[in-house]
Amino acid sequence: MIPTYCVICQKSLANIKETKMKKAVLSSLILVALPFSTLAEDKIYNPSPQEIELMKLVIKEEIDVYFQGGKTAYKYGDYVFTTISELEKEYDKNEARANKKFKGKNLIVSGTIGSIETDLFDHPYIVFKSKNEFNFNATQAKFKKSAYDKVIDLNKSDKVNLVCEGAGEVAGTPMLDNCQFRADVIKSITDQYLADYNNLLTKGVDTSKVFLNKIVYIVARRAYITNGFSKCSKKITSDCLDKGVDKKKEKAIEDAAENNDFIPELKPLAEYLDFHYTPKDQRNNQ
Repeated sequence: MIPTYCVICQKSLANIKETKMKKAVLSSLILVALPFSTLAEDKIYNPSPQEIELMKLVIKEEIDVYFQGGKTAYKYGDYVFTTISELEKEYDKNEARANKKFKGKNLIVSGTIGSIETDLFDHPYIVFKSKNEFNFNATQAKFKKSAYDKVIDLNKSDKVNLVCEGAGEVAGTPMLDNCQFRADVIKSITDQYLADYNNLLTKGVDTSKVFLNKIVYIVARRAYITNGFSKCSKKITSDCLDKGVDKKKEKAIEDAAENNDFIPELKPLAEYLDFHYTPKDQRNNQ
């Protein structure tokens, strides 16, 4: 078996790598029936309405889980997950080392508001609650203009989850810049991937859309080994997916994957998507 993870079915999948991306980000198996017969048609990817809805569900859930620090194969950029408490501890111990870890990096950070202030231009910013005495040198977060209204609506002691750029330390105070609310970032990225998926449906494949194309292939793979999700009569769940697996088909796919190849039934789709398995000599390093 080649491990990867999925949020809904909570099972190991194939650990896959796209040649155009470092660590391929890929997700779930919950999805949809891509009937075997459609693979042989002129239009290689021709999903049913049910498939489309399930694809959208998986995209949403994988992105949401990733940005909340959960286990998922989805990865969007290089984010460092941290808290205000950890950030301040690291800067207190060694500013140079903390800068190497946080400065200029995209951070997903959580903390409790100590106060909400305004700068000389009346732009709102947050001073986080700190464990330091009298809240001395407490971390400050400055925001993108699009987030100002939401910042103004916050209150002292509210807990917030942000996506920010680490801006180093100024006079002993850790600084965060260009902050946005995590929920807004999740929505923006999800909307973009849903738009990319709609483009795939209407205009055809774009091989640069690595994450999306991997999901499409994994959906087809899962649909094939469950005979079109034959045990999922009403709603697709991890339980009915498990019950519907055809072990012979599953083994045939795994045997082919061991040689970085695909079974004939799925190879046209893999080629269409420019989808590749990770070479065997690299799998243990991922």
